[in-house]
Amino acid sequence: MRTVIYMFLGILFIGMGAYNLYAGYELEKVYVAAFGFGAIIIGAMLAMFGVSIRRKSRKMTKEKNPINSYKDDPVEREPDGAIEIHAIIQSMGVVAVADKRVRNEEIKTIAAIYEEMLGLKIRDEEVREILSDFDDHFDIEERLTRNRSYISPAMKRSIIQSCQKVMVSDLEIVRSEENRIMEIGRALGFTDPEIETLIATTPK
Repeated sequence: MRTVIYMFLGILFIGMGAYNLYAGYELEKVYVAAFGFGAIIIGAMLAMFGVSIRRKSRKMTKEKNPINSYKDDPVEREPDGAIEIHAIIQSMGVVAVADKRVRNEEIKTIAAIYEEMLGLKIRDEEVREILSDFDDHFDIEERLTRNRSYISPAMKRSIIQSCQKVMVSDLEIVRSEENRIMEIGRALGFTDPEIETLIATTPK
């Protein structure tokens, strides 16, 4: 909102300045022309400041909401939840694409869980962009097995239940998605009965 205000004021000052500059020369009044010139300078500065704020805001949003960063693991394995967030996004992603068809219900479910986990809204288009990275060559089992020591027991349970929510969101149970959830559960260290219990107790 501040960006719009600054840019609007900048354009307004430039317009007023241009009018006064023209009027000053026409009337041969130096002070009117000088006022117009000053208004143009101020307007240009306000507009540039508005653009600067807009760019900075976009950069901060991109850093907080890195939609292209979930294909690879975080560079630093620190206890800040980065590994866990990547694990849950990657797991939901491979379940969603397991049947080669990503439905709107699955997209919206992933977006809702994303917002719940990170406190950030994400558009459907951004979710689809994330999912585009999870093709047949994406080895979720190897990644989860490698990183599971960095994932808390509570998050491991959340991963399974979040994947289950994605699978049932379109009201269609597909064997390839069920198999994916079982593979994810095993990679996280669960036994088959434990995975089945987590699935059965997933909140609606």
